[in-house]
Amino acid sequence: YLHGLTDVGGYPWESTLRNGAVVVDVGGGLGSSIQALRANFPDRRGRDDFVGIVQDQPGMIEHATAHWQKTDPEALATGAVKLTVHDFFHENPVKGADVYWFRSVIVDWQDDDLTKMFTHIRNAMAPGKSRLLIGEYIMHPTCGDALLPNAPSPLLKNYGEFQAMGLISGFILTVSPNGVQRTVRDLSKVVEAAGLKIVKVWICRGLGHVIECRLKEDAVAAA
Repeated sequence: YLHGLTDVGGYPWESTLRNGAVVVDVGGGLGSSIQALRANFPDRRGRDDFVGIVQDQPGMIEHATAHWQKTDPEALATGAVKLTVHDFFHENPVKGADVYWFRSVIVDWQDDDLTKMFTHIRNAMAPGKSRLLIGEYIMHPTCGDALLPNAPSPLLKNYGEFQAMGLISGFILTVSPNGVQRTVRDLSKVVEAAGLKIVKVWICRGLGHVIECRLKEDAVAAA
C-alpha cells in the first residue's frame, strides 16, 4: 500500500526540477514517484526539464518498463525517464545527480544495511549540488523535537492524528523481519555514519515527511 503514497506536495520540488536536473529514484519500483513529479510539476517547456532515473531489481524494472510503455511511452522514447537495473548495496553508477530519492525504502532495513546504502549514495553525490531526500514517516513524539516542525499550541507537537499512519506503520513493522520505524534522532545517527547530515525535515501530504540530507561539508558550510 505504501507505493500508493505518491502525493509529492510539501517539498519545494518546483525549485529543484529545473535546468535538466537529474532525479534518481533508488529502489523506485514502477517509478510512481517520478510519474507523480512529472504530473504535478510540469515544466513550461513540456515536462522534460528534468530527467528521472528509476533504479530497481531486474524483475521490477521489467514490470516498470511495461508500465511506462503503457502510460507514458514518450517519456521513455525521449530519455526523460530511464529505467535501470541497480542493486542499492553496490556503488551507484549515476554520479552527481541533483537528487537521490528514497521513498518507502528505509523501513525495510536495519541500521547497518541502511548505512551501506547511504554510503554508496554519499560517494556518488557532488559537493554543493547533490542532496539525498528520504520520503518516509518519521516517529514524532507528542512533546516535539527540535529537529522536526512542531505544531503550535494547543495542538500536540506531533500534530496528533497526522501521526496516526506512522504509528500504524510502526506497529505493523514490529512483526516484519527487518522492519523498523525510526525517530528523526535514530535516522540522524545512520545518516551521519554514512558521512551525511540531515539539514531539514519537511511535513508532506501522503508521504508523511521528506528528510533532506546533504554532504557533511555542505551542511557545515551552509550553517
